[in-house]
Amino acid sequence: MSTFCNTMGMATLVLLVTETLKVSSRFYGILLAAAAVGSVLGGLLNPWLTRRLGQVPSLVIAMGAISVIYVGIGLAPNAPVLAAVLQAVALNGNSPKPHWSLEVRSSRWFLR
Repeated sequence: MSTFCNTMGMATLVLLVTETLKVSSRFYGILLAAAAVGSVLGGLLNPWLTRRLGQVPSLVIAMGAISVIYVGIGLAPNAPVLAAVLQAVALNGNSPKPHWSLEVRSSRWFLR
């Protein structure tokens, strides 16, 4: 379900950016590049956070954070704030599902 919601949100993001926030298509590409920077940071930060907090607490934080972050996308008043929120989405792994899948698989491997 979270993958479906994530895809729906990203499909309508272009309308939010170009029609509501009145941003050019060129700057839309820059917004997506900001999200890519967040993905790199998330890839570096998430394993450390999981080791520090444990698997279950980091999952709960990721699921709670993504809920708040997606509301932030809709409430972003301008493009720079939206860029920061998109970085937060990417930092979180785009949705709890990728983080969840990784944690469940690693738990299974650990328990064997």
